[in-house]
Amino acid sequence: MSAIPHLTTILSMMPMAFFPGDGTEMIRPIGQTIVGRLTSATFITMFIVPMLYSLVNREKKSKRKGDNRVPKGPPQFKEVSA
Repeated sequence: MSAIPHLTTILSMMPMAFFPGDGTEMIRPIGQTIVGRLTSATFITMFIVPMLYSLVNREKKSKRKGDNRVPKGPPQFKEVSA
């Protein structure tokens, strides 16, 4: 996943969010909200989620290392009579 679409949207919303002008009192909060939400969503997607994923996988791998029983061959099923 790339951050470029988010980055271009964030940069294109900067004038609406932060530059002063006549009649911008109503539209400025909308621009600030969009910029803030996209910035936080990009940060979470690019940094927080991968870190959490690696932590969970590391924990699962350490649990698997302690279990030395490895099944050999296909699973064996017992027939159950009705």
